[in-house]
Amino acid sequence: MLNRWNDTLAAQCADELALLAYCSRVLGADPALILHGGGNTSVKLGDTLWVKGSGSDLAQVTPRDFTPLQLAPTQALLAHDQLSNQDMMAALTPLVREAGRPKPSIETLLHAALPYRFVAHTHADAILAVTNTVNGQDIAARVFGGRAPCAPFRQSGFDLAKACMHTFESERQPGTTGLILLQHGVFAFGNSARAAYDNMLDLVERAEAYLVQQGAWNLPACEQPPRWTPLQVARLRAGICRAAGFPLLACLQDDPHTLAFARRADLAALLEQGPATPQHAVFIKRLPLVGDDIDGYVRNYLAYVAGAEAAPDPAPRVLLHPDFGALVLGYGADYLDMARDIFQHGREIMTRASAHDRYHGLPAAAILEAEIHYGGFERRLRQTGAAADALRGQCVALAVTDPARAQALASALRAAGAVSVDATLADAAQAITRRYGGIDALISERGAQVEALLPLLELAPFGGPHLDAALPVNELLRALISQ
Repeated sequence: MLNRWNDTLAAQCADELALLAYCSRVLGADPALILHGGGNTSVKLGDTLWVKGSGSDLAQVTPRDFTPLQLAPTQALLAHDQLSNQDMMAALTPLVREAGRPKPSIETLLHAALPYRFVAHTHADAILAVTNTVNGQDIAARVFGGRAPCAPFRQSGFDLAKACMHTFESERQPGTTGLILLQHGVFAFGNSARAAYDNMLDLVERAEAYLVQQGAWNLPACEQPPRWTPLQVARLRAGICRAAGFPLLACLQDDPHTLAFARRADLAALLEQGPATPQHAVFIKRLPLVGDDIDGYVRNYLAYVAGAEAAPDPAPRVLLHPDFGALVLGYGADYLDMARDIFQHGREIMTRASAHDRYHGLPAAAILEAEIHYGGFERRLRQTGAAADALRGQCVALAVTDPARAQALASALRAAGAVSVDATLADAAQAITRRYGGIDALISERGAQVEALLPLLELAPFGGPHLDAALPVNELLRALISQ
């Protein structure tokens, strides 16, 4: 675990809230600790708790992303025997000291209750690989001991805060620096930002050392090369897009580690345990599709979410295949990158957990609750009708030789939410398919050599137009949006 703390930068922080923001960014800069909106941090300054706001990315936070709450009344909410998360958030709202601040983290009560000035929470991969196992609680006791007692899984919010405080109060020792949360992650704390950061790294390094000692750190690699064609990948992407009802970008992960994962003899049983944390399912769903039976996956997913209101679409976000490893999908380039990273870290956690014990996830109902509550963001984005999302999820190939014209088209497409790719490069069909799974439209100059892309265009999930690059940019955009 790389120590990213820089004393010079920390000393430049104007106050302790700025120092908390710096500590948060240092934590968020390490994807082995935090991925895409996960984790949260806090500091207690006098009678005020400053906690990271919901929805902000820890790797990029500034002091404006933290919410100040009245500390004592916030702590008093834990005196309730029961409190729904909806009621908890309603009770926190009038305790916010400044208007215009973001909604406080759902972990606010636990941050308030822990008797330390600085508190940090991450979803550290190494700790999940140690504890997401059949014997995870016993292993955690051996690895962390009294330094970080182990709390049972509860859904984030009031129930988790109560369970963690019970564990903390009953098992705390003089050397306690954190809490391990089964199937969730880790809290580390201290009375300075540097102490909280160092304690986080110490706990993660203990987990890493255990995995190394057990021979579980190095990931298996497949020596055989992947086997796939652009048309095969584009056809799979098109089928998944039609199942979703809207375009999704896709990327291949066909590296030796992913290939080895996709070819595991116990793959089905391993995947059935579900993802490493409920947060992962929000972006890649509880289960990948193994093979190419998209219709079968849709039927199973609809049965899984039966009766749930506002369920996400039934299309998979990860497809595993022994020939090529994984095809990962996301609604737009940003969510594609998130899904790719989350799948990669998730399979590494599963692989390492399985190498020292037997990987063990949460019941499907626990994952479904998170998937329903936090998922379905694609539908919400589509409902807003924002101009920046008009072409979200689409890949447009540009066969345009004039650099200025190509740049103008690429900028206009990006502003509408699409990605654009250069179709004039050698092996463009293979490169485009690897990165985005296919194309949804082609804009080319007359006489451009685009024959290799036409079969991909025929597989565009919702009909791919072939447009003349000489047309005005606004006219090209209108044609793409209206398809």
